[in-house]
Amino acid sequence: MDDRVGQRFGDYRLTRFLGSGSFGVVYLGEHVHEHTPAAVKLLQARLHVVRLLGFGIGKDDTPFLAMAYAPNGTLRQRHPRDTQLLLPLIVQYVKPIASAIQAAHDKRLIHRDVKPENILLGPTNEVWLSDFGIVALAHSTRSFETEKPGGSIPYMAPEQLRGKPCPASDQYALGIMAYEWLCGVRPFSGTATEVAMQHLIEPPPSLHVKVPTIAPEVEQVVLKALAKKPEERFSSVKAFANALEQASQPEQPKFVKAQPSPLPQPQYNPVSSSPNLDIPYERSSSPLPAQQLTDITHHSQALFQEVIVALDSLRKKLSRINLTFPVVAVVVVVAVLAGFALFLFIHAAVYNRIILSSLGLLLLLLLLIILLVIVSLKFGGRKKV
Repeated sequence: MDDRVGQRFGDYRLTRFLGSGSFGVVYLGEHVHEHTPAAVKLLQARLHVVRLLGFGIGKDDTPFLAMAYAPNGTLRQRHPRDTQLLLPLIVQYVKPIASAIQAAHDKRLIHRDVKPENILLGPTNEVWLSDFGIVALAHSTRSFETEKPGGSIPYMAPEQLRGKPCPASDQYALGIMAYEWLCGVRPFSGTATEVAMQHLIEPPPSLHVKVPTIAPEVEQVVLKALAKKPEERFSSVKAFANALEQASQPEQPKFVKAQPSPLPQPQYNPVSSSPNLDIPYERSSSPLPAQQLTDITHHSQALFQEVIVALDSLRKKLSRINLTFPVVAVVVVVAVLAGFALFLFIHAAVYNRIILSSLGLLLLLLLLIILLVIVSLKFGGRKKV
């Protein structure tokens, strides 16, 4: 606690500390001109509550209060009626207002007149809750004395209209403000009597129907703050503000960590010692049906017989000419490669390896074409006798 003894506040100089109260500390003061004693209570400065700079009684016995000046007016002046605000800005307003209301509730005080007209904007647009003129003392959290309603009917909770305000009544008023900012209009309209009756018995219209872009989570939070029974609202006005802030956050995408797929292991053919490097997703898990396998075998045998006949005919033609050693070597190499290509084609066809079978067939055809070209060049270059 700061020792303020000796300091001057207005026309009073503090002489001795007396005690502490709900909102501040009390000193014994002395009037600097009349030297009369007085109890001077120094109010604690509250964040988001308009500051009380001084108070007194004028010459005509008129009491007065001197408060901090709000050069940017009220939230009602900043945002006239029928104005729809963005959700982030609404949260930016609700959070400090709820903080100021919660500070009063912690001292068992109820504001009873929370509305845009009583929210001031300071020099840097900071939000100040003002007008505690009809503040009520909450006697307990469950029972309250019946009082005059007070407040403004468009923002009054059902229990406040019945003359039994409670801390949740301020939460209801802040919920009306949030509803109004979200869709541009208050939930209830009509004459003062009609609006009061709607507060008592009518559920607020759906926000999503008025503005389809409002998230269901946001609507649920606001409508909970507007529940008819105080016990069905949030446990505190601070909890309401936190829930609204949480609901306004965009949903974060959920990422699933990808599991690395194992590398394909080379498969080994039991007939051959060389590894089978076929592409895994093109390899069949089971051999071909018997009928299809028989057709492939007959087709391969017929193709093999044609190759044998062609090679025998080629041998007879070549025996009648005088071939050099390079030509013979090329013919032998091509023949060997052709035999390997034929074996590759038959083996791949049997085990349903499509790509390998196609490569074998293409290689066989290419080698036959090369062999025919060599023969054509050799015979084409000879002259008839």
